[in-house]
Amino acid sequence: GGYGGSDLYITFRSREGGWSTPQNLGSKINSPFDELGGDITPDGKYLTFGRNGDIYWVSTKFINELRK
Repeated sequence: GGYGGSDLYITFRSREGGWSTPQNLGSKINSPFDELGGDITPDGKYLTFGRNGDIYWVSTKFINELRK
């Protein structure tokens, strides 16, 4: 059900300590190629990940739209 061979997903921790169901990060991040190794920078401002041997970084602002 994803965009390519390997997609990035996110899950959120609840106040009770459990985890939400993983959500695909969508077409803002995922492509027909393999996305790998998603990390948030220590300041929380950027998501970094790899695709086809390149490293990408994007603002994390879109992540709050996924939080339910």
